[in-house]
Amino acid sequence: MGDEFAAVYIMRTGSAKSFVSTARGDEQISGFFYKGDMLGADGFDNMTHGHSLKFLETSSVCWIGLNELDKALIESPTKRGQLLKSMSHALVDEQRMLVNMAKLSSEQRLAKFLLDLSERFELQGLCATTFDLSMTRIDIANFLGMAIETISRLLTKLQQQKIIKVNRRQINLINMDKLQRCLLDEPGNSWTPDCKVQQLKFQSSSALVA
Repeated sequence: MGDEFAAVYIMRTGSAKSFVSTARGDEQISGFFYKGDMLGADGFDNMTHGHSLKFLETSSVCWIGLNELDKALIESPTKRGQLLKSMSHALVDEQRMLVNMAKLSSEQRLAKFLLDLSERFELQGLCATTFDLSMTRIDIANFLGMAIETISRLLTKLQQQKIIKVNRRQINLINMDKLQRCLLDEPGNSWTPDCKVQQLKFQSSSALVA
């Protein structure tokens, strides 16, 4: 955070999280990034980066310097459209997150998080029902504005209601339709059980991006 804006990056493999540090030194996660996502676009604002970044696993990125980026945008309408689409997507994600934090219950925020990840992987041409999560439960709690105890309680609750099955770092989604319908419920309503198995996996290790 505060580094000079000299390039943007495209995730080629792996995953990362962006975060800001508070005056007390606390970390607030602002987003997660996967293959194909653009990193560093926040620097367009005042030519410095407003967020820090950490890789969540072994990852690789494509570095695009500002001169190369300017040239590509002038010469290629396709690349210009891709950049604008990526920046628009990031803006929409931030707006949705603000709405989620203000309007959704804790249960609904967790359900929305899982469903959004499913959609993102599907858009990448990957399986929408079986995928690995590289962020920890602490990261998820931080991003969703909850305590880690709340995340653990909600996962246990979902398992008891047979909506998911938890096995260490692996989470099996039993019915995505049930998660989708819970977003239509009034906050405070309980989810009811349903069955059939799909898979998600949790991974934890993280490494700081220089």
